[in-house]
Order: sequence, then structure tokens, then C-alpha cells
Amino acid sequence: MHFYHFRIRFAVLESTQNIPGLIMPEDVAKCLQRWRFVSELMQQQDGEGADALDDRLESSGRSYEKDTVPMGIKPDIFQRGYGTNTIVSQVHLLRGHMVLVRKISSDVEAENLKNLMRAVCRRMPKCEFHAHLSGCISRRMLKILGSRRRASEFIVDNESALSTPSRSPRNLEEAFRLFPLIQAMVVTVDVIREFNEDNVVYLELRSTPRQTDCMSKEEYVRALISGVIHAKQLYPHICVRILLSIDRRQTVEQAEETVNLAMKYGLKDGKAESDAIIIGVEISGDPRHDARKFLPLLEKARGHLPVISFHLAEIKENLDEVHDCLRFGPTRLGHATFLHEIQDDVLREICLRHVYNNRIPIDVLFVSSF
Repeated sequence: MHFYHFRIRFAVLESTQNIPGLIMPEDVAKCLQRWRFVSELMQQQDGEGADALDDRLESSGRSYEKDTVPMGIKPDIFQRGYGTNTIVSQVHLLRGHMVLVRKISSDVEAENLKNLMRAVCRRMPKCEFHAHLSGCISRRMLKILGSRRRASEFIVDNESALSTPSRSPRNLEEAFRLFPLIQAMVVTVDVIREFNEDNVVYLELRSTPRQTDCMSKEEYVRALISGVIHAKQLYPHICVRILLSIDRRQTVEQAEETVNLAMKYGLKDGKAESDAIIIGVEISGDPRHDARKFLPLLEKARGHLPVISFHLAEIKENLDEVHDCLRFGPTRLGHATFLHEIQDDVLREICLRHVYNNRIPIDVLFVSSF
């Protein structure tokens, strides 16, 4: 029999002011500063219990106080739904650490401990910087929205295509064909509700303004804003911002409409930053299309938009644009998965050094990029 423990370390985040374009209320920032999680699963020597673990922590120079409960975690998390007697033999809540010590004697108990860890992580306050509105629709939500719009035939015919993972990744054409289908059923409030249930305290939603038979692009943007305002009344603990998306496949004229909408409804003189909903634009969409055609337009808008984010180096192809886009000076990068695979050694070093020296944050999407 072995002793295992989860050690969850609470460290202080860097100042949120170091993240370009991050417009966050002070109370949310303070919450996050107390909640940076670094977790690891460690195997202990047979027979080492909580007292021995305390001794090692103390001898290592770490100071702590017992019975100090970090914000957001309450002792009843270890009681409700898990059974302290069967899962966690000893729990110590310390300054800077929460240590769960448990004898693992079966696969069932190991799975139960994983479930406990999931519960802890679920209650952890989180930031989401890269949430495309059309990509946040769950199967359950699709069914709800489908029933609202009497689209049950759509759900029956398309549910497997939308939600069943295939053995090989979908090609880009298939993926981008699905987006309009999902986009037509988006309800902003429902998406925010799901993030709120996961205890996301800061959320940036991204969406491309779309014109339909019933709605202009401007009306779509106003609908997004109205959804965020309404959701704030229902879920006051989540701070929501919006980036308007420019699809790489669009023309410069279409992109200009989006930029103008972002400036019209975005941060203005006299409006507190914490009250802003639309905070900028992003360049996204099919990565095979060159984004450099938008650079002159974005240069004109730079002073009016706190955030200009680029999906960049998302695929191995089309890396020629990377240097020019970085020279423009985006606020953030999305993906950047193949930034290190630029063929020209000198150009690659220039690009990497530029990102590093300018401390450009990168949204790394583990599920979609790896």
C-alpha cells in the first residue's frame, strides 16, 4: 500500500497589468492573485502520513498556518459527495498549500481521488482568454436551442457530426462549414452561464459579426452586448469582455466594417475601463489565408482598440506572414504553435526574440493545437 497526496500550491499571479489589453475589475484581479494553481501527484514512502509531511514542509523552510482556508475552497468540499472516510484519510489546509493524504489501495479509490481533484479544480477561479462563441456550444445547449427554434430535425441529423470525435482530425473545410450552423443557434447568455458554472471569473468571448436575413452586423453586435449585460445581472461574479473577430477569408472592406463596429461600441473617452464590454478585435479564421492584407486597416485603428489579437503560426503552412504581422505589434497571439518552425534561421530568431522581448502573451490551446 502506498501513500499519495495532491499538493496544490497557491501562488501569487504576476500583476494583471502585465497582460496587455487585460481590462479586469479590481475584485476579480485580487481573486486571481490568490489562486494560481500548480498541482502535482507525488508518491510517498510507505507509512508516511500527514504528520511526517508537515515535518518535511516545516523543515524545508516553508511557513504555514493550519486551518487557513484559501478563498473559494470550503471544508465541506471534502465531505459532500465523496465521503471522507472512504477517500481522504487526512486533509490539511495550510498557508500556501492544501495537502490531501490518502492510502491508495484500489483503482476505484484512485478514480475517486481524481474526481475529488476535478471538484477542487472546478471550484478554482479561472480566466478564459480564447473562447470563440460558436465553439462554446455544448450538445446539451444545442438541444435546448434547437427546441427553442423548433429545429429538432437539425439536431437529429447533425448531432453526431458536431460532437462525435473521429479517429483522424477533421479537415479545415469541414470544420469551417460547421461554424455557420452553430453560429445561427448562439445565445450569448447561455454560453456565459456555462462558463459561470465552471467558475470562470474572467471571460473573453470572440465572435464574427454576421449579417443574416433578420439581423444586420451592427444589430448582431448590439445583441452580443445586450446578452453580456443581461448575463451580468444573472451571474454577477463573472466578468465578460468581447473581441470582434475578423475572418481571414473576408475582404478588407468587410474587415473595416468590423473594426468600425469595435470602435463605435468599444472603449470610449469617459467610460471606465471596467465598464467596457467590447475591448478590441482579433484576426482568426482559416489560417491558410494571409492576414497581411488587414495590416494597414489595423494600423489606423491601433490607438482606438486596447486589444488586437492575431491567430498566428497556427499551421506549418503560410509562415511567411509571421514576421510582418509581428512587426505590426499585436497585443496578443493565438496558437503560435509553429512559430519555432520558420525555415529561415535568422528570421525565426528575430520573430522569437520579438515575442520574448515584447512579452507578447500567447493563448495556447492544448486541445486544438496538439
